[in-house]
Amino acid sequence: MDIFYVVITGCGVIIAKFLVDLFGKWINNLQLNTELKEYDKLNEYIDIAQAAIEKAVISTSQVYVESLKASGKFDKEAQIEAKNKALEIARQLITEESKNAIIILYGDFEKFLDSTLESVVNMNK
Repeated sequence: MDIFYVVITGCGVIIAKFLVDLFGKWINNLQLNTELKEYDKLNEYIDIAQAAIEKAVISTSQVYVESLKASGKFDKEAQIEAKNKALEIARQLITEESKNAIIILYGDFEKFLDSTLESVVNMNK
């Protein structure tokens, strides 16, 4: 009978360890999937922000830049003014969710906005 209890206790410990390991793996997978979903959502917000920046650049170019270029008045001051107009439009279009996602992933919203805007302007040249 003592041998039976030793065997049962030993099997119980092995089964308990197996269940704890299995539960740990399940928790890790759940956390990984949750993190990936959150990361995907952040990327979605950033894509929306990038689209807003592109719209701001295109709008500024069509409304402001093209007319100045046609009249030969697109100088350094006009370039700065165009950039400021595009930045302001982008700030108005970007949602708080997108802004928060940018801060979470990149740290500084204004740097992201400025560098992305410059990148879009260079691609559109």
